[in-house]
Order: sequence, then C-alpha cells, then structure tokens
Amino acid sequence: MSFPQPIRILYVAPYVGIDSISEPRQAYDLIASVRSHVTGVILKRQDRHTRDLEAALPNFQVVEIKAERPRAFPQRLASVALPEYFIFERKAKGVIKRLMSEQPFDLVHQVTPMSIRYPSPARHFTVPYIIGPVNGSLKTPVALRVEMAKEPSYMNLRGLDEFRLRYSPALRRSFSRARLVIGGTSYIGETLKAVTRGRFTVLSEHGIERPDVLQGVARSFRHDTLNILFVGRLVRTKGARELVRAISLVQPHVKLVCRIVGSGPDFDDTCAEIEQLRLGDRVRMLGRLGPDQVREQYRSADVFIFPSFREASGGVLIEAMSSGLPIVTVDYGGPAELVDRGSAILVRPQESWGMAKEIAQAISALHDDRSQLERMSRSSLEHIRRNYLWSSKSMRLLDIYRTALS
Repeated sequence: MSFPQPIRILYVAPYVGIDSISEPRQAYDLIASVRSHVTGVILKRQDRHTRDLEAALPNFQVVEIKAERPRAFPQRLASVALPEYFIFERKAKGVIKRLMSEQPFDLVHQVTPMSIRYPSPARHFTVPYIIGPVNGSLKTPVALRVEMAKEPSYMNLRGLDEFRLRYSPALRRSFSRARLVIGGTSYIGETLKAVTRGRFTVLSEHGIERPDVLQGVARSFRHDTLNILFVGRLVRTKGARELVRAISLVQPHVKLVCRIVGSGPDFDDTCAEIEQLRLGDRVRMLGRLGPDQVREQYRSADVFIFPSFREASGGVLIEAMSSGLPIVTVDYGGPAELVDRGSAILVRPQESWGMAKEIAQAISALHDDRSQLERMSRSSLEHIRRNYLWSSKSMRLLDIYRTALS
C-alpha cells in the first residue's frame, strides 16, 4: 500500500517524558525513533515534561489534557491503578474529535499506559488505530503464591485484568476494534487472543538509543571476588529476597560481594533477611541511586542477577546486557524473552528456596569458570546489537504502521 510521507499520526500518550524513567521515557524513545518518518500530534497529560518534549520533537504538536490524580487515593494504590487516566480518557474523546476536525490523521497510536487494563479513546472514531506495546496480567507462579500472602491487595490488581477483559465493554471494544495490538512480549498475546483475533504482533518497548554505548565495552573477569548486582524496585515479586537466600547457600570459600540497588516496600524485609542469615559481609543494600551512580554499578559488576518471578517485561536486563553483563534470571514472563541463552542462565520459577538453590549453583559455577563469564558478556552485547538498537527497531515500528494501514 502507498501512502503520503510522512505518515500523520495522533499519538495518545498521557505518560511521556524525555527526562523521565520507565514507561514515560520508553514512550518518548518509541516516538522519537520514527520522527524522521512521522509527523502529527502527541496528546498527553499536563505536566512538567511538555516543554522539553516540544523542543525535542519540533515536527509534532503537543496537546495537553489536565487530568490530576485524585487526592483520595493512597499513593501506592494510585501508582498501580492510575485513577487519573480515566479522567484523561474521558476528556480525550472531545479533544480528539476537535483535532480530527482540524487536520487529517492516517493513524492513531495509543502508546501509554503500557498495560492491558486501560481502554483507549481511539475506539470512538473511524480512523484506524493501534495499541501498544502492552504488557502485564502475568500471574504469580503457583509455587510462589505463598510469598504474596502478606502483600497489600493492590499488588494483585493484575488478577482482575482477565475479568475486565471479559466483562468491560470499553476495554473489549478498545482491543477488538484496533487494527493491530503490539505486545511488549509474546506471552500477553495469549491473554488477548479472544479480543485481538490474530491482530497481534510483538515489539519490546525497550531499546538503546545510541549504539556507541556498546563500543569499547570490554570486561575483565580475572579477579578473585565475584561482584554480583541487582537493580530494581524492591517489591516482593522482584526476588531480592531469593537472591539473598541464594547468597546464604553459596559456600564460604567462594569470594563474592552482592550489591542490591533500589528502594521500595520490601526494603526493610530484605534487610531483615540479610541480618537473620548473617550476610552483612557479603550483601550490601545501597538503596535508591541516581542514573549516573547506577551506570557505575553496572560498570563495576561481574554478573547481573534478577530473580523477578512476576516480571511482565524487565528493562533493567537490557541495561545490564548493554553494559556487557552476564545474566541470571527467571525462565518466566518478560525476562525469559528479553535475554537469549548465550547471555543468560535461566532458573525455574519454583518455591522460594528452590529458586535460591538454583541461583546459588549458578553463582558458584560462574565464580569457578571465568571463561564462561567472558563468553556470556560477549553474547549480551551481541544480543543488544541484534535486537535492541532503536535504529533498527524504528524500521520494525514503521513496518507495523504500514501493516495497520494496509
């Protein structure tokens, strides 16, 4: 199919920002990757990121909608449920109607929220639209559900996602009317298959903007102490406690230091576990660090261990591999798809101490075989070069647009 260039797209991205982290930054990277081929409008929430966004993407008009988070919501619940999105979505219908009366669009792309629990205002219009990348709705492995028994109920909101997909007309219509739904990983396609009916493809939201960050990354593993790194928000499902338990199972003659970077509601319990297992000389809790400090931790580490057992995606794995780090992670959900077998050792999702035992075995094996660390390091860098540079991912995104328009 032929169509005028550049493609005119209305991006619905309430959460997007150039100096943000996580999902808003991923949304910016995705849009910026195709800016030479696309023009149009970015429809977003009113926030402090707008001016920087306009400067970075001058070929786009940025339109804001005021949608503040209701004060009645507890902060942690609001960060998971995003109640302000429903205010945005309601107002967006009128704004999109006005924008479409003022200018033509070839396509609407709903980029954020990157979760399947939120309806799209694009469902109200005849202009073709796509949704994604979306993730989420990953269930806790049966053997690990006991670990979640004491967690707040909002930590299990994703358990309602399939129910809402079945019974929410707005959500079903959003996905069933989309020309194409993009999954950040392939497992979400199974959850959505009843509403997408084959109109599904995969493109991870994670990427590396500058290939030069991979140049000159050379690691030496010929020192005595194995430096282990974990980076992530400290909630129970991220598996920091499984890593601590694994360290307790590693024989004392294995020289290692484990650094845990991150903060969150599981921080104190993880510290308590370290004290209970008498691991203060082996495990160091660094708390939340700034971006430059985190990059320094990646540079000084030998192996990145991320035992997250309910991880929809896993962007820290991309950061670690782009630093040339070997990976130990869980063979489940997003991590199993983001890594490859040359760069990672995958442990089975099983009961907590069983996972810890497999992680401990991986630590001992890597400590004793430094040539394996070197091979895995090279594989990590090559995996990033092949699959996660935005320069190539942008071509894949343009192909998705062409498919949606054909």
